[in-house]
Amino acid sequence: MNPPEEPRSGYSRAEWVSLGVSLAILGLLVGIVIILWLNPVERPAKFDVRADRTRMEGGSYYVEFTIENKGDQTGEYVRVEGFIPVGGRREKASTTFDFVPGRSEEHGVLIFEHEPVGLAIRVVSYQIP
Repeated sequence: MNPPEEPRSGYSRAEWVSLGVSLAILGLLVGIVIILWLNPVERPAKFDVRADRTRMEGGSYYVEFTIENKGDQTGEYVRVEGFIPVGGRREKASTTFDFVPGRSEEHGVLIFEHEPVGLAIRVVSYQIP
């Protein structure tokens, strides 16, 4: 019969290394959270508008578009205008969004009387809440 083993005292080298790595990772995560909390990145609203699809109904052209706010701040009363050249003038259509939150997309439609060849869509104004 083998004599009973005595209980070990202390921790093995692998256990100390595991503890050290775990504490380092935890410290890094806590540090990142504190830095982000103390220095929040609030980029102003930045809009990107792109035409998605055009359909014709009842003699009018409906241009569906997406507006994306790539900033962190919300834009209120965001006015989007579209222009197409018609003869020597420009046909204009516009719409206004009550708000476009930061890091989000919204969809809208501009309606034209003429085929939207050479269409340009852009945000012309917004308010800062």
